[in-house]
Amino acid sequence: MFEEEKSSNTSIVVSIVVLVVLAAAGAVWFLLKNNHPDVEAAVTQVELMPLHSQYEHVYGNAGADQTEDNTYVLAHVIVNNRNSAAPAFLKDFSATLIPKEGEGQAATALEKDDLATVLKAFSQMQPLTEKVGGKPLLRETEIPRSSSAQGYVVFLFHGTPAVWKERTSATLRVDLYHNGVVTTEFPK
Repeated sequence: MFEEEKSSNTSIVVSIVVLVVLAAAGAVWFLLKNNHPDVEAAVTQVELMPLHSQYEHVYGNAGADQTEDNTYVLAHVIVNNRNSAAPAFLKDFSATLIPKEGEGQAATALEKDDLATVLKAFSQMQPLTEKVGGKPLLRETEIPRSSSAQGYVVFLFHGTPAVWKERTSATLRVDLYHNGVVTTEFPK
């Protein structure tokens, strides 16, 4: 009878050890498989196009001419879908600029129709688009599973190119339909 209890206790201990080993192996597999984001983004290149506008004062109103400086930021973006089970769908692109001095600025990437209008209005932007990928990365783009998409996105920020170059930081945010949000820093 004592041997039966010993045999029973041994089989219980062996069963528990096997379950613990299987649980540990499952936990390690889960962490390795899920410890990275399904979608990653990177900005690999940036080109700047300054835009200086001067507005003449209206006749009869006192005051000097007004000026405004803006900078178009053209960024080459790569979005990698590491998910081997499902495609990723691009929803929106936005950027935040934290200048060295002053308040932060947020901008949304130009949409397809706006981009066509801007490229038509500012012919000097066309060569810059070639430098940053040649084709736009558009909203609603589907990235097949285990694949990537790349192209340029365009943002408009207030200030001169010097404000951009001397910034504290600039962050790109890529919103996805089913995979949340991905952020990355613009290179300096």
